[in-house]
Amino acid sequence: MRILHVIWSAHLSGAEKLILHVSDEMVAKKIADQVALVLLTEVKRNGQDKVNSLSSLVGNYKVVKIYKSSRNFLEYVLTIKHAIKDFKPDVIHSHDYRATIGTLVALFLLFGNKPKHVVTVHDAHPFIKRINLKSLVAFVTLSFPDVVIVVSEGVFQQMWFRKLLSKKIKIVYNPYLGTRKLEDLRNTSLEKVIMSKEYDFVFVGRLVPKKHPEIFCEVCSRLGAMCAVVGDGELRAQLEKKYGDRVKFLGFKKNVEDIMLRTKFLFLPSEYEGFGLVLIEAMANFCIPVVTPWIGVEKIIEQGKTGYIVQWEIDSMTQELSKLLHEYNTTAKNLLENFPNHLKNFSLHSYVLEIAKIYETVIGNNSKRR
Repeated sequence: MRILHVIWSAHLSGAEKLILHVSDEMVAKKIADQVALVLLTEVKRNGQDKVNSLSSLVGNYKVVKIYKSSRNFLEYVLTIKHAIKDFKPDVIHSHDYRATIGTLVALFLLFGNKPKHVVTVHDAHPFIKRINLKSLVAFVTLSFPDVVIVVSEGVFQQMWFRKLLSKKIKIVYNPYLGTRKLEDLRNTSLEKVIMSKEYDFVFVGRLVPKKHPEIFCEVCSRLGAMCAVVGDGELRAQLEKKYGDRVKFLGFKKNVEDIMLRTKFLFLPSEYEGFGLVLIEAMANFCIPVVTPWIGVEKIIEQGKTGYIVQWEIDSMTQELSKLLHEYNTTAKNLLENFPNHLKNFSLHSYVLEIAKIYETVIGNNSKRR
């Protein structure tokens, strides 16, 4: 089986990390013979994103071919078309709406046998909740592929057209992709973990409006706590200028899990998330997630047992986080003990087998894998 992944991205983030890790697992387990990738060439923003350029990092993974395009959509379509003709995949797997539209146009331009098309929707975009021009385009776009994978119940519930496409939509929760072995977490000394914390709160993610890093910075500055921001993006410069004397801006870090291991709480005040992979990464590193109530988060966070959900209001957030911080030494162990068992629901092994089953079904090979 030959798989071609298509993304509209130039930088390593959650979805891109998922593609690369799953590709490695599929090749290692001989589910896929070869994997290729269509991506965007690097677009520098103030020189800060070069360190996590996808095209420079992808060589560390089992991807045999990379097809690069600029952000010109016509060039992007032609690049996908060339990749299909050159690589001859059995399955094309696109990972966002632009990638899916580009793939559909490229497939339309091809003649003869065409590969099967699988789509993953990674985000719970607010526009998808009601009928409008964008959501109608999304509905039409998702009507053509063979299978549409959504990464959480929350993403599925957001779609006003979910019943119309229910036969082709499959919910497959994202897996943990980090460096910790989940089976080893039970043997960790929680007392030592609690005593080793350096930061009170950490934000991990792209510094973009939908993730509201400005709320993280404002709440942390009011608390006077030891706080760090891990990530880059369009908001970094203005946030660093305003809060740089009270919050540490660490930029993109490859050792982000080590930072979470040294932090008491992950605070993620996102407007919406498709899944929130960083929440799973935090739990695997005994960092308690605190999130705002976006749709579907309750499937990952059980209030007071695997994390906390705080309401949308700065003063209220500040008060709740202050209380959590004050009570950390007495309440942390009870939460941290729940993480190893909860994380069993997000294993990479199970995820790979589920995706492999989808691939095999669409290409007409239903052989079971172990």
